[in-house]
Amino acid sequence: MIRLIAILALLMSSCAPMPGRTLQKGVTNETPLAEMNLIVHKGNFVTTSIACHKATWPYKPWLSVASVFLNFGIVPACCMVSYDNTGGVKGCEIWYSGFDFQLQHELRHCMGYK
Repeated sequence: MIRLIAILALLMSSCAPMPGRTLQKGVTNETPLAEMNLIVHKGNFVTTSIACHKATWPYKPWLSVASVFLNFGIVPACCMVSYDNTGGVKGCEIWYSGFDFQLQHELRHCMGYK
């Protein structure tokens, strides 16, 4: 039973809808990926979860704590976006655990979408 719960939690943590057409607050236009400093790290669930927790802790510690209770601390993908002062994105760093749909999801965030 515990294995079934662990597998379900892992699968559910990987299910996030594709970011929509709503831009982040302060972003006025979609930023093409070619116009930003983009860094992509492909790992596994363990290395990605560790990197995502380290990256988000200084900004949103509640998110790291919540993920421990909601999905055993597993974070299958995340990105850290840096914005410029003209309403666009200047850089983005992605960590993902090897699945293309995760990368595509995070790339949408890099382009400026919620």
